Amino acid sequence: MQILFLRWSNQVQGNLLRDGYTEALAFAHEVDAHFWMFDLRGRGPASAQDEAWILDEFFPSIGAGLAEPTYFAYLLSPKHHAHIHNVVGLARLAANKGGTHIQVFMSESEAVKWLLEKKGETAVPEKS
Repeated sequence: MQILFLRWSNQVQGNLLRDGYTEALAFAHEVDAHFWMFDLRGRGPASAQDEAWILDEFFPSIGAGLAEPTYFAYLLSPKHHAHIHNVVGLARLAANKGGTHIQVFMSESEAVKWLLEKKGETAVPEKS
């Protein structure tokens, strides 16, 4: 499916969280990955400082190394999903400049479906 799948199995904060995101981005550059699924059900919400780093530093840095649009499906627990809607706001997720697109889901099948739809929309027709 050519989807970079990242699963957090427990709560992490600060440098561990940032290192995980940074390592994932380095790997994405190596394999030219533009479709990501972050399974945060085991990690839960980040601290306010880490959340700000993800939104204000990590996501804006994506476009610097990946030429095509990049799509992030976040798989969340119901409580974390409510936090994103009520505290962070979907408008803030959509405010990223450039080709970074973020959606949140509570269903893994819906997240994969969205990523595959986006993958189909960005496919370049083969030359004959």
